[in-house]
Amino acid sequence: MNFKLKLALVAAAAALACAPAFADDVAIDTGKDAATLATAIQTELGAAALAANGNVALIAQESGANIAYIDQTGATNFAGISQTANDANTGHIYQIGDSNRAGIVQK
Repeated sequence: MNFKLKLALVAAAAALACAPAFADDVAIDTGKDAATLATAIQTELGAAALAANGNVALIAQESGANIAYIDQTGATNFAGISQTANDANTGHIYQIGDSNRAGIVQK
């Protein structure tokens, strides 16, 4: 097992152990692929339309062994992770406060 995969597994285990067991903001199921979500992330980072009334988190993953985690505390935060054709991508976004914007696109 290579170092990157071990690091990803440790990060995933830590995220699951520390993850809150509730969600009370906006939930969106885009049903889009990672490439389409990457475009949506760029749009939201420029216009803040989706997160105008609550927290928004979007994740789309393709290929295998990808890990993504988003944790938001506050109001009107936006986070998006789009991981495409490569295997074993890891993306983590932690936001504390209001009106934060973050996006990760890995190809």
